[in-house]
Amino acid sequence: MAVRERVLGPEHPDTIGSVNNLAGLLYLTGAYGEAEPLWRRALAARERVLGPEHPDTLAGMSNLAALLSSMGAYGEAEPLLRRALAARERVLGAEHPDTLKSVNNLADLLDSTGAHGEAEPLYRRALAARERVLGPEHPDTLKSVNNLAYLLARAGAYSEAEPLWRRALAAKERVLGPEHPDTLTIKKNLAILAARARRGSA
Repeated sequence: MAVRERVLGPEHPDTIGSVNNLAGLLYLTGAYGEAEPLWRRALAARERVLGPEHPDTLAGMSNLAALLSSMGAYGEAEPLLRRALAARERVLGAEHPDTLKSVNNLADLLDSTGAHGEAEPLYRRALAARERVLGPEHPDTLKSVNNLAYLLARAGAYSEAEPLWRRALAAKERVLGPEHPDTLTIKKNLAILAARARRGSA
C-alpha cells in the first residue's frame, strides 16, 4: 500500500484496492478501530474517482456498513445499506447476486435491531430470488433459508421454521456430509426448535 501511494498516488484504483484489502484483513482479525478509517478512506476515494454507483464504490459501502454493524453502530450502518441496495437495484437489477446480498445484509441489520417485521419480507425476497437465480442448493440460497428459519423460530412460528431447517439439513447433508459443522449446527437448531415447540404445547 505504501509503495503504491508513493508511485501511483493516493487515489489510484490500485492504491485504493490496497487500502481496501488491508481494511478487510484488519476487519477479519477483529481490529475494527484500525479497519474503519481505511474503509472510510477507500469509500470516499472511490466515490470521487469512480462515482457513487460504481460496483466497487457500492462494495466499499457494504464493507463499511458491515464493520459499523459489527461495532454496534446500526444507526450509521443502516443508511449505507439502504443506499447500496437502492443503487444496486438501479445499476445491476433486482435479482443480481450483489443486489440480493444487499437485501440480505439489510435484513440482517434490521433483525439485529429488533425490526423483525421489516426484516422478514426482505429475507423472503432474498430467498425466493436466490432460488430462481442460483438454485435451491446454492450456499447463498441455503443461507437465506437459514436466516428466515432463525427469524421465524425467534418469533415462535415453529411450524414455519421447521420445514425450512429440514430442507437446509437435507441439502447440507448431501453437499457437505452429515458431520460437517454447518450440518451439525442445523441439527442442533432443529433439536432446540423441537424442545421449544414441546414446551409451548405443554
